[in-house]
Amino acid sequence: MSTPSEIRPVLANESHVEQILMNLAMNSQDAMPAGGTITISVENTCVSEALAKENPELKPGEHVLVKLADSGCGMDAETLSHIFEPFFTTKEPGKGTGLGLSTVYGIVSQHNGLIDCHSALGKGTTFFVYLPATPASAEDGPGATAPPPPGGTETVLLAEDDPAVRAFTTRTLQEAGYAVLAAADGREALDLFHRNRERVAVLLLDIVMPNVGGKAVADAALKARPGIPILFTTGYSQEAIHSGFLIDKGFPMLQKPFGRDDLLRAVRAALDRASRS
Repeated sequence: MSTPSEIRPVLANESHVEQILMNLAMNSQDAMPAGGTITISVENTCVSEALAKENPELKPGEHVLVKLADSGCGMDAETLSHIFEPFFTTKEPGKGTGLGLSTVYGIVSQHNGLIDCHSALGKGTTFFVYLPATPASAEDGPGATAPPPPGGTETVLLAEDDPAVRAFTTRTLQEAGYAVLAAADGREALDLFHRNRERVAVLLLDIVMPNVGGKAVADAALKARPGIPILFTTGYSQEAIHSGFLIDKGFPMLQKPFGRDDLLRAVRAALDRASRS
């Protein structure tokens, strides 16, 4: 990893930036089944008027450029043209949701940045992430410090099939004081729940997973423990995941991509809501 000593700060959610790097690194890892090299570099750059004109997402001015390059198999032009589309994947069925790179695209767009990708078959892949640098006035100003989101000591049963999202969510919850039982799919989640039925305080379930989905896990958990708090996560639109099921049952939904603060507030709210009912 290469970083100059004087990288300008960016106005960004730390956990979102972590998720960008994790998702890109996981994508590169999958492209190198026999091993290889991932190189990450960070540099200050100035987006010119000409570059901004070619890329309407960008505004001219100071940016921080993050590059992540791998020595993997690379992609052809057809694949490259679809990689940021939701649910597009070159993996075998059941091996991924196709949301990793679209999640990165969403996070970068939320931060008024740009992600680009250069790749060719047999020549590896390089991702370029541009994030606007913080204006000097914002760096120097005192600013208001937002209160930290609440944590807890309860046990959370997490079911998430995306390894990067699962690792980020587990770490975030553990750092906030929670105990976490993490499952890679609904079948594993059901096994963990039945072995820890009285210990689990809340279920954090991805709606769409291979083998057994979040709805089936929720149904089984509610049958065993009526009233147990359940929080769903999804990268799908509400229409795509049949939001009527969630609305009818009164279950909250945390939309991906989510950051540290949104996650912790949603989990705490689900627990507190159950304790008041």
